[in-house]
Amino acid sequence: MCSDPSWPDEKGAEFYALRWQIEIFFRERKSDLGLCDFTGQDFESYERYVDVCLMAFLFLEWFRASRMKIARTRKEIGRWKVARTRGLKILVRQEALSESFRLIRTQKLVA
Repeated sequence: MCSDPSWPDEKGAEFYALRWQIEIFFRERKSDLGLCDFTGQDFESYERYVDVCLMAFLFLEWFRASRMKIARTRKEIGRWKVARTRGLKILVRQEALSESFRLIRTQKLVA
């Protein structure tokens, strides 16, 4: 498609950019969410494993959207907006730890 001489150069570049985003999507699923770590033999089990990896990705994207809605500053919105999968995992982990520490402090104050 990209080498079709009847298409304008911009169209070929647009398709290539879209293809590249797909490549990045799968590379991130493999390296950051363990998509290539399955070691079983059963195809149904592999399908479930892929489903879990994709659900993890959807959770990260849902978490991003929810945090962007409550973000107060442009810097905070930008941090959530530009994070790739690995960055989202780090931000979610930081949020979870902060919430855990907040709950621990609350429990100590009550007890």
